[in-house]
Amino acid sequence: MHKHLIIGPLPPPDGGTTILFQQLIDGLGKCEYIDLIIIDTNKEKNKILKFIKILTAVFCNIRKCDSIGFHCSTPLFRYLLPLVYLISSFFRKPLIVRKFGGDYFNFLTRKLSFLDRFVIYCLRNVKFSLFETKREIDVIDNKFNIKNTLWFPNARNKIVGKKQKKNDDNLLMCFLGTVSKEKGVDTLLESLDFLNESNIHINIYGPCDDSELLLLINNSKFASYKNAYCSDELANILSAHDVLCLPTRYKGEGYPGVIIESYSVGLPVIVSNWQAIPEIVQNEYQGLIFDGSALDLAKCINRVYTKKYLLDFYSENASSSFDYFDSNKLLEVYKNILVEIKNGI
Repeated sequence: MHKHLIIGPLPPPDGGTTILFQQLIDGLGKCEYIDLIIIDTNKEKNKILKFIKILTAVFCNIRKCDSIGFHCSTPLFRYLLPLVYLISSFFRKPLIVRKFGGDYFNFLTRKLSFLDRFVIYCLRNVKFSLFETKREIDVIDNKFNIKNTLWFPNARNKIVGKKQKKNDDNLLMCFLGTVSKEKGVDTLLESLDFLNESNIHINIYGPCDDSELLLLINNSKFASYKNAYCSDELANILSAHDVLCLPTRYKGEGYPGVIIESYSVGLPVIVSNWQAIPEIVQNEYQGLIFDGSALDLAKCINRVYTKKYLLDFYSENASSSFDYFDSNKLLEVYKNILVEIKNGI
């Protein structure tokens, strides 16, 4: 039996990182030769107390484990990884680091602070470092000559559902996620105003704390706000639409999970050319990529509206692209890493 101390964020709430970590926990929990010791980094909201509780839990459990997995977003990656690394090194426990999101690229490509230089030192000496985006791996490999990195993208369980084919003249789009300007909802509304086409409509799903933006949605002739949604509603929501529209400019964006979920049901996408998104969406293959402006987004929407035959082509390609992001395949990668550690490879 291999005892693995695994550190990361569990739900609630249901979000990108918590869904990913829960998926991995569920998969590893079914493996007969792996015994998990779990430390939830999502329990405490106060940053100082969070650090103290995580490190205390690591100290209390490290003697019981054979290896450590540290799964985190950029803040914990930068500030807590050095401490977790020092503890793991002192007790001679192999450490696996998994970085959620794609925003650490911004730190890697500028002049490194002392803290980030130490993070690079840690990455050079851990057993494996797993990154969500290829561009982060490329910088770590080419700039710092670190070879123990693996591509470990955002992944999802296969959704039971299929995009419904429609024969009418309407184009029904959807947006799923946090309803905010960072996610580009204002750009989306502006693009629909440019088009001014009554047969084009978007349903917007997700939590919204911006009353001004919510007012704009409610006053739009071309958009409807549908509130937040539950995970068990996802298949029906995605399959009922013609295309997903995600005009994000969120700084922490890696591979948006909603794109992968759309691929799962064969739903085409229209997305912004933002950070690492072009690594998982090819223009004119699973859908369209626009330059971030409302005018260019309007052109992309109009293209699929006036040439609906493209949606069938995009749909087939989206469906086949899901295989790269199947959570079961990523689970096997992680299990193989633990087998290597167990066998002393």
